Amino acid sequence: MYILPIFLTLISFIFSFFFGRFINNFYSGILTSFSVLFSFILSLFIFYEVVLCKSPTLVYCGSWITMGIFDVQWTFFYDSLTAIMLIVILSISTCAHFYSVEYMLSDPHQIKFMSYLSLFTFFMLLLVTSSNFIILFMGWEGVGISSYLLINFWHTRMSANKSAIMAMFVNKIGDISLLLGFTLIFIIFHTFDFSIFILSIISTFDYILLFDDIIFVLNCIGIFFIIGAVGKSAQLGLHTWLPEATEGPTPVSSLIHAATTVTAGIFLIIRTNFLFQIVNDLFIVIIALGSLTAFVGSTIGTFQSDIKKIIAYSTCSQLGYMFLSSGLMGYSFSLYHLTNHAFFKALLFLVAGYIIHAISNEQDIRRLGGLLFILPFAYIGLTIGSLSLLGFPFYSGFFSKEKIIELFYSFHTYNFVTEYLINSLFFFQMLANLAVTFTVLYSVKVIIYVFYYSYQNNKNTLLNLHYSSIFTIIPLFILCILSIISGYLLEDMMVGFSTNIWNLSIFFHKYINNINYFEYNLLSSKLPIYSILYFIILFILLFYIKTSILFNIKIYSTWLNFIYLFLNKKYLVLNKNIFYLVINYFFIFSYKSMYAFFDKGIIEWFGPFGISNIVNKMILSSLKTQTGMIYHYFGFMVISIILLILLLFFIL
Repeated sequence: MYILPIFLTLISFIFSFFFGRFINNFYSGILTSFSVLFSFILSLFIFYEVVLCKSPTLVYCGSWITMGIFDVQWTFFYDSLTAIMLIVILSISTCAHFYSVEYMLSDPHQIKFMSYLSLFTFFMLLLVTSSNFIILFMGWEGVGISSYLLINFWHTRMSANKSAIMAMFVNKIGDISLLLGFTLIFIIFHTFDFSIFILSIISTFDYILLFDDIIFVLNCIGIFFIIGAVGKSAQLGLHTWLPEATEGPTPVSSLIHAATTVTAGIFLIIRTNFLFQIVNDLFIVIIALGSLTAFVGSTIGTFQSDIKKIIAYSTCSQLGYMFLSSGLMGYSFSLYHLTNHAFFKALLFLVAGYIIHAISNEQDIRRLGGLLFILPFAYIGLTIGSLSLLGFPFYSGFFSKEKIIELFYSFHTYNFVTEYLINSLFFFQMLANLAVTFTVLYSVKVIIYVFYYSYQNNKNTLLNLHYSSIFTIIPLFILCILSIISGYLLEDMMVGFSTNIWNLSIFFHKYINNINYFEYNLLSSKLPIYSILYFIILFILLFYIKTSILFNIKIYSTWLNFIYLFLNKKYLVLNKNIFYLVINYFFIFSYKSMYAFFDKGIIEWFGPFGISNIVNKMILSSLKTQTGMIYHYFGFMVISIILLILLLFFIL
């Protein structure tokens, strides 16, 4: 039962990819969708046994590589962290699969698309269930190549090609860093197994702190892991690939942004949390990256006009909160927000796809409007998703995101040795709170632009309006329900004093107390509610009632117009055009230095155009001595004998 979800998704990919053409698009999509649905049902049983019955499981499937101390086994580890990630991945994947049955039905390559979705799910399951770093890296790389295939699915579009290449290029930075971290682990601990690595650190916790060399190596491993997580989870600096990933079909965006690729980095940080308990100097780096990403993502998303790009930048912002929570040692809060975020972010993307599909593939919110009575279900879904995103009281995002912000009030255990670090912590807290304001701003902006402003498109779009079938509506309805109730249902189980499900997944040393005193702080618990309600009312007034104010500010204030353009162009230095130049530079550099110099130079000189060419010339020149004349051969014999005698004379 434990490894059946992994095999089902793999078999679904193989059957659909190789044999799907023998049945039509619809039935091939139904087959892959039900395979993932059955995997999700099995994950519920796994959750019951592992989490509720407290029986973590290690499944051994055989040995893979055995060479001295280098031993890699096909083993899969199921603890609370794995069980919850299985439910998140398979629930979102099931909704995306059924949604794609109708959404991609008219595409001639739908069978290939559905098989890629199953492959994507398989590699993510491999990543979260792995019990050693080698299998984790296989899933990590598999998720990357699956992302490339799905982003570049409409490969005839130049923008999709560029976005897929950018995703591969940026992620390779994190992949190389992660590989270096694994190499250091093997050099120091002589193993790739999680359990041995964990026990080696935990059992010698007090003694490791006495050796500076080991602490230095562990700091290097932690930095490599952070860079790997930054690349995969789209933190500031390596985040540019995530908004561009929206060039793929909408179900791909929902899967990448909600439950698969971007959660891999957060999963890695939570899985290796015991390492960061020792090298706790790196906590400030994680806090800085998370808060800056949350702020930058929310500010850029506010000034975008593409509905999918706005939701994509909101993903960057929310991933920043998850990263920030891990830096504040709130690993359970990070996973709690990851779970809630998966539901409402998948809802937002799939509702956006529903709107785009209905309005003739129009994505610019300035060309939409007036859809309140035309697409009422889309209005309900987008409103629920947006309210959960901005943390409106009693929606799922309210229970998880606000707790992460309130972690600043309880973060009293970190040993900030200098005044500078304490001040920097306050600065990062300010950025996290400002990100909440901008989150409210773009959430209100999208709803008012799409549904309340007057219709801005042409008449033919309305005449060709397309309403989706039940295959699209049912996943949206399920995600609407989960976006409302998931926060309330999972709160006491995943966070707080009452939970005890993280005994094997999250390690806290006896000297580290992470008690959340903010639960007793009435000010910290009420402040987010008041601020969110205040900003919702304020931005509704600005966007809906006093629209001329924003227009006049933009036109008549030069420096405010400059700020608008600066943020609209993504801080200029974070613009994709800059990264295209960087990618092009590295491509040319790699061509001239590696391909032209080594492949076409040194290797070919030693290969077909080098040594072999010299040998051929020597053979051709030696053929000239084969004249067939006896006196020529006799002359060669005499010369050879004379040379041999001279050689022996000088040697002896």
